[in-house]
Amino acid sequence: MKVFLNKKIPQVGIDILEENNLEIITSEIENPSHREWLENCKKADLLLNVGKNKYDKEFFDACPNIKAIALFSVGFDQVDISEATKRKIPIGNTPDVLSKATSDVAFLLMQMVSRKVNYNIEKIKSGKWKDFDALEELGQ
Repeated sequence: MKVFLNKKIPQVGIDILEENNLEIITSEIENPSHREWLENCKKADLLLNVGKNKYDKEFFDACPNIKAIALFSVGFDQVDISEATKRKIPIGNTPDVLSKATSDVAFLLMQMVSRKVNYNIEKIKSGKWKDFDALEELGQ
């Protein structure tokens, strides 16, 4: 079976695919046009999608040989699930993979605001950094 990887993935993923005797198809171009992407999909039995490609009725009509799609994402928003279900094409994703990272970033943003990070970075870049000024540095 042939699997189309539309973008680079970690080597461990490629190793797993090869260990399972899957022939890997990749694009010759880093960011192929929609037409070029679709041509590669037509050659494959399986897809491993990284990014925002659309899997709708038109896609499934153009690629009747697709047997499964694995999404390198949390959601299914780019896939017409009812169309895939009708055609008995399983769709996989990576649930909860971003939960910890999302909470980390939310906390980081709160810290940045409370510590006036962007304001202070701009002061440093513009050369206006000086000794501590108790009135200017008031925060929480």
